[in-house]
Amino acid sequence: MNARYGRNRNRRRDRIFAIVVAGVAILGFGGWSIGYAVWQASTVTGSIIGYKVIDDNSAKVSLQVVRATEDSVLCDVRALAADFGVVGFKTVSFAAGQEDSPTLTDITVRTTHRAVSSDVKNCRLK
Repeated sequence: MNARYGRNRNRRRDRIFAIVVAGVAILGFGGWSIGYAVWQASTVTGSIIGYKVIDDNSAKVSLQVVRATEDSVLCDVRALAADFGVVGFKTVSFAAGQEDSPTLTDITVRTTHRAVSSDVKNCRLK
């Protein structure tokens, strides 16, 4: 049989290989879990809760920010035209505040043309 099919595989080598692969998989999952937990702890969300066009060159935006930490936050707010082109942009700074407590603010965004909507591009820790 050995002449026809070759030598039997080394079972000890296969077992060591399986243990190494399992160890790498466990370490990889553990690293991913820790990284995700750290990322989730620093999450900041911003949302538009109100919007009003003042005139062709400005819009009033009501913004709500919820953060998972007490750190300061920066949010980028855009005013959009009917074709979804950006006609206004403003970065808003929020001072350090209570964790998991919504912070509300009204801001005025200057626009180059009449805006019809707005959105929060992103929020991040300062």
